[in-house]
Amino acid sequence: MKPFSLIRQTKTYLEIVEQIVDLVRSGNLQTGEKLPAERALAKELGTGRQCLREALSVLEAVGVLEVKHGLGTYVKEGALANLAKLSAEEREALNPFEAIEVRKVLESSAVAMAAKRARPEDIAMMERMLAQLQAILENHSYSMADNRDLHIVFIESAHNAVLSATANDLISRTERLIWLAVKEKSLEVPGRADKYLNDHRHIIEAIKQGDSRKAALCMRHHWTHIEQDLRYLHGKGGFTTTVRIINNF
Repeated sequence: MKPFSLIRQTKTYLEIVEQIVDLVRSGNLQTGEKLPAERALAKELGTGRQCLREALSVLEAVGVLEVKHGLGTYVKEGALANLAKLSAEEREALNPFEAIEVRKVLESSAVAMAAKRARPEDIAMMERMLAQLQAILENHSYSMADNRDLHIVFIESAHNAVLSATANDLISRTERLIWLAVKEKSLEVPGRADKYLNDHRHIIEAIKQGDSRKAALCMRHHWTHIEQDLRYLHGKGGFTTTVRIINNF
């Protein structure tokens, strides 16, 4: 197998993805072949383990790699076919984890404003959409795409046109294969959809109470849950991380 190259550029997430993609395409990484252990691979690449996990999580989600728990990470059967779907444009799309960082900031600000500015019809819409999400969850068909419109309502309820335009542009740019694949993969773990639903419930309750601090904190916790769940898709036992949902402030 061709040795991995030291990552020297600043966009390490994309550099790692590109390097593994190139090794698979060239045949230097074969179907069924095991990658070096995480610690050894991070050292060989000269990158942090967190950044490596982000790249491996994305490649797992799009079907290039698979984790055999207790055994390691392998090139998945059908990896080449899945790579055909992963265009250069897709690979250069927003880093899901960087997008989460920004959405956490923007949407926390939005719900803090909404706690002071939301109109009765805004709150009625939030509750209606939450009920729809609950029904979808009960039918075991919940997906991250289903809550996109609820997040848009949160943002629009701040009644700030600049914030709405900025946040909606970011949301639209995350509707790509990599982002959607990683999000959908995260929902395969039992209990995560319920956790996300509860997050939304707490946000709405804080807005109804007119509590800007609580609303912002609930939104930050929601995005922290998603970030940790996505980041730790890859690894021993899926790196499932339980973060307490705060009910009282």
